[in-house]
Amino acid sequence: MRLFAAAVLDLPRGLAAALASSALSDFGSAARPVAPEAMHLTLAFLGEVPGARVEAAAGCLEVLSGFGPFEAVAGEAGFFPSPDSPRVFWLGFGSGAEKLAEAAGRLSAALRVEGFALEERAFHPHLTLARLKGRVGPEAVRRAAEA
Repeated sequence: MRLFAAAVLDLPRGLAAALASSALSDFGSAARPVAPEAMHLTLAFLGEVPGARVEAAAGCLEVLSGFGPFEAVAGEAGFFPSPDSPRVFWLGFGSGAEKLAEAAGRLSAALRVEGFALEERAFHPHLTLARLKGRVGPEAVRRAAEA
């Protein structure tokens, strides 16, 4: 099964809906917004994991037990893989990003000890607001990034 570890954020319902709908105003039918109830912050992506290994992965979450609630403030918006070829529209974090990176680092280290192969890319804490399909013009990209 496809597996990832994520933090569910306590966003006010209206804010989550506004974030999701912002993608529609800039991208129209090219955007498939993430439903507010599905918004999350991925801490580690494990990919395809055999069912027998799920329990081992879940056990690694114990390293996060010392993390209490903390505040994170929205930062800049951006695109994966790049503004020239946008497929994902995301919102990053300003303050609080270092705490999120610390949590992701602890979890990744525990998962590697258990033998899970993880991506080597640097962790970039973000909320996916929409997935984009087809061609998105540079003007829409600029407006969305500035919003």
